[in-house]
Amino acid sequence: MAEWTPAQQQAIDARNHSILVSAAAGSGKTSVLVERLMELLRGGARIERVLVVTFTHAAAAEMRSRLMERLSEEARESAHLRRQLQAINRADISTLHTFCNRLIKRHFQAVGADPGSRVGDEGRMKVMLDNALQAEMEALYEQPDHDRQCLIDQYTDKDIQAMALQLYHFLMALAHPWQWVEQHLQMPDAASLMAHPWYGWALKEAQARAEAALQLCQEALELTAHPQGPQRYRNNAQVDREMVLFLHNALFEEGRLPEGLDPTFGDLSRVAAPPQEDESLRERYTDMRKQLKDLVAAIVTALPAGQQAMDKAADDIAWTAPALRALCALVQRMHGRYGEDKRQRQLWDYDDLEHLALQCLQDPLVQQDMGQRFDALFVDEYQDISRIQEAIIQALHGEDASLFMVGDVKQSIYRFRQADPACSCASTGSSIRRRRQRSG
Repeated sequence: MAEWTPAQQQAIDARNHSILVSAAAGSGKTSVLVERLMELLRGGARIERVLVVTFTHAAAAEMRSRLMERLSEEARESAHLRRQLQAINRADISTLHTFCNRLIKRHFQAVGADPGSRVGDEGRMKVMLDNALQAEMEALYEQPDHDRQCLIDQYTDKDIQAMALQLYHFLMALAHPWQWVEQHLQMPDAASLMAHPWYGWALKEAQARAEAALQLCQEALELTAHPQGPQRYRNNAQVDREMVLFLHNALFEEGRLPEGLDPTFGDLSRVAAPPQEDESLRERYTDMRKQLKDLVAAIVTALPAGQQAMDKAADDIAWTAPALRALCALVQRMHGRYGEDKRQRQLWDYDDLEHLALQCLQDPLVQQDMGQRFDALFVDEYQDISRIQEAIIQALHGEDASLFMVGDVKQSIYRFRQADPACSCASTGSSIRRRRQRSG
């Protein structure tokens, strides 16, 4: 029997409606997940009423193998566990996309999906999407209106295509992409800028960087307290932390940067290094300070500070409005053309699986069916969850089933990508101590 740390045992034993365990690679997240599932099975849960979602087929196979091994070890002691072992092949342990595929095939009539469709090869789907984009690029130049002309005048064809694809993939990771577009096309003035969705996203990015910067300051301070560390830089580290803390508090308490802000970093102490100072620790400190400077610079450029900057930001947003409208319209037409091509070929891509599955789960009959199907949900690698995937999981969660998620959520601070593990799930604070930063 494995020996668990107090934090791991807490995650295994807790019976909250929703639990999020944040931990790094190598800290035993998967083992904790399997042990928690075993605890449920020992308590009488049935394996076919549990959903385990992973993000690769290899991870799903490993999860099933681990669970089978644990059940085999304990099956001799329990008739119930023997039945769960016999039912292991019926266990719903798969990638999210595999689950979505099964859900759509089961309830295809709820969304008018073609049950004969299949997931297309990624290379083929990319070619089809590119073809749809090229067709819309040609249409862009046919009798362009004011908005289209602004887009053509302000950007090269290469830039337009790159922006269109980037916007498309971003939108497909949202639960309601075209509603998002409509909301974000509203142009603010300086007075309403802070309420605009753009400002909200920029603030969120700045806050995430401020969190990372504050953590970096703490690590730098600890390094200057090391017996062989660069103790002569301790005053620099303290001053840096005070500045970052000021930024951090302004962003989280006021939601804006102070007017006239000009954060500067003083020169490092020129006191000679004492004999005991370790060169590698000194270099680590200077590297950390460089990272800190980059983070602070990114924070300052992320948001306008002061009325003059707010006025300029509102003017800049208004200037981009015609080209932005044209770009969004192009992407929506591309999406429609690509979708029609997929329908004719009876093909789905992974975005289709997510959006069709979410549509299925909004049907009352499907909600009733799925609400009665699972008693517990488990999600691995939660930091890789996008907003639409989160919406799917929450739709499956319901009022009765428990939800247990594991992942290195802090990793999202540094990525700034479509994955958004903090989007809507309210979870407990249970966590396994972070041992080292994830590498992938």
